[in-house]
Amino acid sequence: MDNTRPSALAAAVAGDLTDMVATSQVASFPAGRLPIGRSQAPAAARQRLRAALWFLLLGYLVVGVFGRFPWKADEPYSFGIIQEMLEDGQWLVPHVADQPFLEKPPLVYWLGALSAKSLDFIPQHESSRFAVLILVAATVLALNWGACHLWLETARWRNWLGSMNHAFSVDQADGVASRQNYGLFAVLLFAGTLGFAEQIHKLTADLGQLAGCVIALCALIRLGTASTYRRRIGLRSSVFIGATVGTGAGVAFMSKGLLGPGLIALTWLSCLSLPANRGPASRIAALAAMVAALPWFLIWPSLLYASSPDLFDEWLWTNNVGRFLGHGDLGGTGVPLTSKVPALMLAAFPALPLALFVVVRTWREQAKGCVRWVARRDAPGHVCVALYVLISLGVLLASGSFRDNYLLPLLPGFVLLGLPTASLPSGRLASSFRRYTTVGFSLAVVVSVLLWLQLVTTGTVWPSAAGAVIAKVLPLPFDLPVSVYSIVVAVSAVLLWAYVGRRRWFDGWTASWSLGIAMLWVVSLSLLLPWVDAARSYQRVFADLRVQLGAPNCLVTSNLGESELSMLEYVTDIDAVRQYQGRSGAGDPSRPNPAAFGCDSMLVLSNRGSPPAPLDLVTWRPVWHGSRPADANERFDLYIRNTRDLLAQNSKR
Repeated sequence: MDNTRPSALAAAVAGDLTDMVATSQVASFPAGRLPIGRSQAPAAARQRLRAALWFLLLGYLVVGVFGRFPWKADEPYSFGIIQEMLEDGQWLVPHVADQPFLEKPPLVYWLGALSAKSLDFIPQHESSRFAVLILVAATVLALNWGACHLWLETARWRNWLGSMNHAFSVDQADGVASRQNYGLFAVLLFAGTLGFAEQIHKLTADLGQLAGCVIALCALIRLGTASTYRRRIGLRSSVFIGATVGTGAGVAFMSKGLLGPGLIALTWLSCLSLPANRGPASRIAALAAMVAALPWFLIWPSLLYASSPDLFDEWLWTNNVGRFLGHGDLGGTGVPLTSKVPALMLAAFPALPLALFVVVRTWREQAKGCVRWVARRDAPGHVCVALYVLISLGVLLASGSFRDNYLLPLLPGFVLLGLPTASLPSGRLASSFRRYTTVGFSLAVVVSVLLWLQLVTTGTVWPSAAGAVIAKVLPLPFDLPVSVYSIVVAVSAVLLWAYVGRRRWFDGWTASWSLGIAMLWVVSLSLLLPWVDAARSYQRVFADLRVQLGAPNCLVTSNLGESELSMLEYVTDIDAVRQYQGRSGAGDPSRPNPAAFGCDSMLVLSNRGSPPAPLDLVTWRPVWHGSRPADANERFDLYIRNTRDLLAQNSKR
């Protein structure tokens, strides 16, 4: 065995091989496939298995996107911006309730508005979410592409560990014997990572940032892994890689600002320490990246500055630099490290533990002192991903603002770092875990079906103790409609899960966990989505309000934020007037809005944390109150101005 570098790759993915193929022989095989054992699963069976898995993953990515109203917290105001673009033509400066809203650049909102405009026969809150499918598809395809280029490094790592002496079944060997299957495993682990579950189904600017960061990162992987494949990157490929990095950074910038491109730039600079990233191809790619990124970074900011220098300053300094430093009342400020770390561990499960396992296993084998593994030389693509993860971790943990959705750009890095565990043989512990997860997810499906049956038949949940707990987060009683389409989707998901899960290709605990998460999401959301939507959206409470309002001359709002204002105007079709002027949804109490003085109706939002100032009950008469079902925190109160006071206000005007 050569002591200067890891031995040949041929036996890295073939459990039945007993002899290693020389390095020169490995180099002669196509980049997409290594030689495998003396027997192979039939090609038709492998194709059916891949198709079944892709259908299950497709269901996971689509179910939960449609068939509902926008969900708090960020999706309602995102849709409000799209609505302003469609109705008032506010394409340059994002607006919410007729006020500029410069927290984020408008790329994702443009995409949502164009989707709604193209599909005008569908309700706007549904058609605009086709942008979600576009952004998630870009993320998944880029992740698959990056994993395919990391596959050969993984095979080399597995061979270095000496795993060729373990007994593999044919299906397991096939599972890691081609870059196509390794990329499929990346998408599977993506689906099983908990932090993606809700976030990738909502229309928010975070999806654009996620897609841009993954596209740029995977292009950097392609640049770094060229030495692994013993290939010289030509001029055309260098330009393509650089243009892809620049485009990805531009998409991230135009979706959410400076964070995404900053992470990519710092990662690329750090990757220059790798020998694979210091050749002429890297310099050409860097030039192409700058050229490709310039339009994204210059056109919209220049137009915004030309339109209003004050709004440009607000976007750049308050909502980008100020948010990172924790200045202002922008939400998510003052979060301690003791809260950030648990949130990270939960969102990154199981990708984070898998990535740590890869690192610890590598260090442990290196300590044995046999054949040395030099990551900078033998796995430059993975080192690039590790640098991206470390830089992202440092930036996010040091940031003055923190919310769970800020972790999204970081999670694909953990997925790619933890993915090499899919190439290792499954032992007894993994087989036992597979059985336990199968039982656990089966019980979860049974619980979901029982809940669905009870809500369909009785509208409540038995036993009453369980109903009392559930009623704190979901409305009870609730009349759940029966949908044949939902039943078909749920049954199909269970059948696909059973078909794929019993193949020994997916005997590892990572695959069994991810398959179960994907299946459970499809089953529970397809059957119970109306129930969840009633608790998460403002449709019901504002529909009730619309009945009470009648035909007011105008409606003034107090303490409503951007999300509530957006949904109020969409559901009631009434252009509300804020009580106070200012850029935030609630406005600045020191700046009363003159347009609100003559309104005959007022809607007040209160919550347990910040009750509003008491109203003059001589002037205002309460007529209605409501809240989202099962929401004990927020409460909406509708007041009508007394006729005598209204006449006095009009006479003064």
